[in-house]
Amino acid sequence: MSRFYSRVAARRHRSAGFALAIGATLLLACGSPGAPPAAPKPAERTQVLLDEAEAAERARDYNKAREKYLQAISEAPDARSAAIANREMASALVFWGEYDGAETHMKASLKHDASQARVWHDLGLVQEHQGKPHLALESLKKAVLLAPKEPRVRVAYAALLVKQSQYSAAIAQYEELLKLPIPDRIESATHKALQLLRREEKQAP
Repeated sequence: MSRFYSRVAARRHRSAGFALAIGATLLLACGSPGAPPAAPKPAERTQVLLDEAEAAERARDYNKAREKYLQAISEAPDARSAAIANREMASALVFWGEYDGAETHMKASLKHDASQARVWHDLGLVQEHQGKPHLALESLKKAVLLAPKEPRVRVAYAALLVKQSQYSAAIAQYEELLKLPIPDRIESATHKALQLLRREEKQAP
């Protein structure tokens, strides 16, 4: 099915595509928003089950992995363990391409511990993939508020703002990104994205 863009819409389409490409480059360069060094650990039994689930995944025994993840969740003795078990289950489901289930378990994880920036970040990406852009934007915004010095989180939020043609807000995020300690090549890419976005902002009706 062909699509028609007006000149303005076409410019926006190209702008979004470019900025999202920059965003993808930045995301890859910044790496994954992993847990901090002193991240809380689950109860010992929960950790054992999670380790068994991961071992089953490595062995490509996904049925057993699923069973162990679900067991870790059901037997979690406290909120922290339940948050971690749901988070790890969600991560596995994303890998398996089961995005609805991943979203459900991310929300369950956040219900037990809403301070997990990495889960809000991943939830936002899943929601965007599921065609829920407004929910995705809210999730990524929460991730930025919780982890303002995490470049990957801020880049993901900025990229989604661009995709929704919220250029001023995206520019603000890229400007904040430049205040963080980032590699020279990432700084250069960010400046290029800002240059294009400022031009698009001026041309927008």
